[in-house]
Formats: sequence, C-alpha cells, structure tokens
Amino acid sequence: MIYVTFERKVRRPPAVVWGFLTDVSALVTWVDALIEAQIAGDQPLGVGTELVLERRSPGSIENVRSEITAFREPSLIAIETRVGKLLFLDRLTLEPIPEGTRLGIYVERMYGRRSASIFARQPGLSVPSPQEWSIRKAYERSVEALVERIERDSMLPFR
Repeated sequence: MIYVTFERKVRRPPAVVWGFLTDVSALVTWVDALIEAQIAGDQPLGVGTELVLERRSPGSIENVRSEITAFREPSLIAIETRVGKLLFLDRLTLEPIPEGTRLGIYVERMYGRRSASIFARQPGLSVPSPQEWSIRKAYERSVEALVERIERDSMLPFR
C-alpha cells in the first residue's frame, strides 16, 4: 500500500475551489496524464456518480471508471478508481482559512495481490520507493496545476 498526503493553500474561498474541483470535463486541464473525463450517463454529481476517464499510461491509453464515494459540498469529495489490480482511494478536503482555502489531498494506493504490496517498499526504510515517489510527484503536479488554474481563472474576492 502506498500513501500520499499533502496540503496546499489556495487564495480563493472554498466555494470557488469546489467549483473547479467538480467541473468534470475540465479535469483534463489539471489532472496528470488524463486525456478525457465525463460523467457516465445522465447522473447528477454526488455519491454514486460514475466517471468515465481516459488516461495515458506508459505505452498505452487506458479507459478507467471511477466512482464518487463521498460528496459533501463544499468540503469533501472522495473517489475510488480501479486500474487493473490497483485500487486508488483519493480524498480531497477543503477547509476555509483566513487566506482562502486549505486543500488537503489524501491518497491510498492498494494492490490486488498481497505479494505486490510486500515488494512495493522495503520494510524498515523511511525513504519512499521510486514508485511511491513517482506517484507523489504526479499528484503534486496535478494539484499545482489546479491551484494555478484556480488563481488565474477566478477573481480575487473583494474584502
């Protein structure tokens, strides 16, 4: 299992950040390696909504389905994604702070086979494995692109 956790400050109120997070068709503008994103069928955005994603992976393009498992506007969205034998549990939290919003990113990556998780990281080492480092960097790039997009494309609130 791999865990990725970090926070970023966004200089906009939670309602503005929420609007960018929940614009499914615009996910491709900030999620690393994502080519296309849409809601499956004619569902409203909320718990149980299924997302259809197309993403680049080394040497191929994958079609992936994700499901929203928690949805509390404008403070929490959780998404479960299965890619082959991998399971990604992504949770994004928004908390108002005086400077705008604290965006929390919490990711768990689980392997379908226990033997794979044993070899993901050597026991006792505090340094992330190359695979864990690569996943963390992809999430960090995505979140930095999101924060940049929010701050560029939204107006600073009047105080």
